Amino acid sequence: SVRRQSSGNVFVPGVQYYPMTSYVEAVSGLRPKMRRAIIMLQDIVMVLIAVALSLVLSQSRLSFDAFSYGGLACWAVIVLIAHLLFRYCGLYNTVWRFASTPDFFNILKGCGILTLALYLSSLAFRFFQPVTGLNERQFIVFFLVSFTIISAPRLYYRFLRDGASWRILGRGKDAGDARTKQA
Repeated sequence: SVRRQSSGNVFVPGVQYYPMTSYVEAVSGLRPKMRRAIIMLQDIVMVLIAVALSLVLSQSRLSFDAFSYGGLACWAVIVLIAHLLFRYCGLYNTVWRFASTPDFFNILKGCGILTLALYLSSLAFRFFQPVTGLNERQFIVFFLVSFTIISAPRLYYRFLRDGASWRILGRGKDAGDARTKQA
C-alpha cells in the first residue's frame, strides 16, 4: 500500500528514500516560467561551451580571432539560432517531465538540426570569405559535445529528484537488500 505524507509526497513501503539536495529543492520550488527561463539560459551557455570545446578538442586553427567583432557576431548568431531551434524542436515544452525519453529525442533533434544549420552556414560563409581551420570534424565533435552537455544536467537533476525510486543507490543500513539494489 502507498502512504501519503502531510507534504503531499507519496511513499511506497519497502523503498528507501533519500532527501533531495538543496539544488533540487530550490529548482523545484520555482515557478514554471522561471524554471523554463533558467533552463533556456543554461542551454545557451552549454551551446557556447560546446562550440569552444569542439574547436579545442578537434585542434582547430581558425583563421580569425574568436573575440574580434566578427567572431563575437558569430557567437551571437549561434546563440540566436540555437535558441530558436530548441524552441522549434519542443525542447522547452517538456520541462515538467525533465529528462524523459521525449526530452532526449528533442535534444537529439535540436542538436542535430543545429549542427547541420551551423555547417551549412559555414559553407555559405566560405563562399563569400575563405575561412581556414574549420572542417567537418569540428561539426561532428560539436554535435557529440552539445548533445552530451545539454543532456547531462537534465539527467543529473532527474537522478537527484528521483534517484531513490531508481533503486540503484544501494546506500544505507540495508544496502545488501535486493530491493534497494535492483536496477
